[in-house]
Amino acid sequence: GPEVFQSEPGPWRGLDPEKLGLEARSYVDIRRDPPRIFAGAREIMQLKLPKCLVTSAWRQWAQLAARLLEAPANLKVISQEDIRAGKPDPEPYLVGAKTLRLPASSCIVIEDTTSGVISARAAGAGRIYGVATSHSPTALAQAGADLVTDSLQELLPYLGEEIAC
Repeated sequence: GPEVFQSEPGPWRGLDPEKLGLEARSYVDIRRDPPRIFAGAREIMQLKLPKCLVTSAWRQWAQLAARLLEAPANLKVISQEDIRAGKPDPEPYLVGAKTLRLPASSCIVIEDTTSGVISARAAGAGRIYGVATSHSPTALAQAGADLVTDSLQELLPYLGEEIAC
């Protein structure tokens, strides 16, 4: 999304991140390159707790990901079309919490990017779990994750504890 071009270093510095995001999106064929589903993601989607998919991706991509995850029909989705400021701004997670009708402080966030961890922390999320699929464990921890694992599967026992509380 545009926030990547805005926050990550690269040759695009100084260029319009919105235009770059739209251009990058034009090259994506979701039938050819659908979202990757990581081990443990379907199990997390089946947990009996309110969930909201907060993504920097566009709605069509997020909805396809939800279908591939076999997510419950009542899954709330916040995509780039629903917000003005993307991650690392807190808006995506504040909108997600509001959509769930929960205070952000009661939300558990699972993130794989430093900008997402920063966003969740700034929104006041109660617990932030980093998953080192796209950023290093050190980077996620330094960004503010409470716990960092290498996979979603490793998070399942922690999520069970959170639900029991």
